[in-house]
Amino acid sequence: MEDEFNSTHDRSYTNGEITVFWKPKKCIHATTCYRELIEVFNPRKRPWVNMNGASTDEIIRVVKMCPTAALSYQYNKDVTPHGNEEKQPAVENEIRAMPEGPLILKGNFVIVGTDGKE
Repeated sequence: MEDEFNSTHDRSYTNGEITVFWKPKKCIHATTCYRELIEVFNPRKRPWVNMNGASTDEIIRVVKMCPTAALSYQYNKDVTPHGNEEKQPAVENEIRAMPEGPLILKGNFVIVGTDGKE
């Protein structure tokens, strides 16, 4: 059975050194990936991820910018037969305003309404 974050539509792409994972159900199409690195992340091409379009370090830099973690990566030396992803470090609290879009919140927050309730 599929759940919200594990789907048969999930994809992986490799350049031999790292594997990038894309979970479309988590993606809000914030466009960060292709605005930052169209040579790798180009939604007009198939496959839309070209792992030979930039250096590994540059790909990692952009993957880490993904506001929803729909994109993640792992070094191939850490790949298991089941494709388990390397644990990403904990994210500091961050609020990011997307151009003409939503606010992206990452971290541990308590949101309190006008009635004082969480």
